[in-house]
Amino acid sequence: MMLANRGLLMERGRFGDTDLSVSSIGLGGYGMSGANGPAEDAESIATIRRALDLGVNLLDTTASNGNGQYDH
Repeated sequence: MMLANRGLLMERGRFGDTDLSVSSIGLGGYGMSGANGPAEDAESIATIRRALDLGVNLLDTTASNGNGQYDH
């Protein structure tokens, strides 16, 4: 399944054996976690919003990234 968004197409697929439809491209939160130095909250929020605008709905928010900072 494809999702049209601002003239772009985001491919989607099923998440494992569930009925959830997820984007074929995900956004990892490691760079927003503060693990590699200070994280800028405003920049992180802008990045997440842009990814959502483009149709990304698969966000990697593993708790091991920056002691959970990304999850806030």
